[in-house]
Amino acid sequence: MGNSVEIQFRENGSISPVLEDYVKTIAFLKKEKRYARISDIAKSLEVKSPTANVAINSLCAIGLVIHDKYGYVDLTDKGEEIAKEVQNKHDVLFRFLREILSVSPATALKEACGLNIMSVLKR
Repeated sequence: MGNSVEIQFRENGSISPVLEDYVKTIAFLKKEKRYARISDIAKSLEVKSPTANVAINSLCAIGLVIHDKYGYVDLTDKGEEIAKEVQNKHDVLFRFLREILSVSPATALKEACGLNIMSVLKR
């Protein structure tokens, strides 16, 4: 992950791959820990807390996230929907790499994340 956050919607109405990663990470943290905080999100994405804060504020502005200052981060219904879509794309890519190309589980997981971002960039 880089330190910059692309904040706008794309021409087709989707959010940037970076913001998709934030939404997916929030959903994952909520599932694993039952909550997500800026510091947890930043650590998961290997960015600094101020960078994560900018992204979360952007997601709040477009109605995908709810965040009270110094509080927990939560997804709106639309944010949950996007998190599921992103995870589904990732799962399909992972299965393709494992079942069709016979890639190892560790490599498939790493590559599915990278390919997921590339598929969004090529829309």
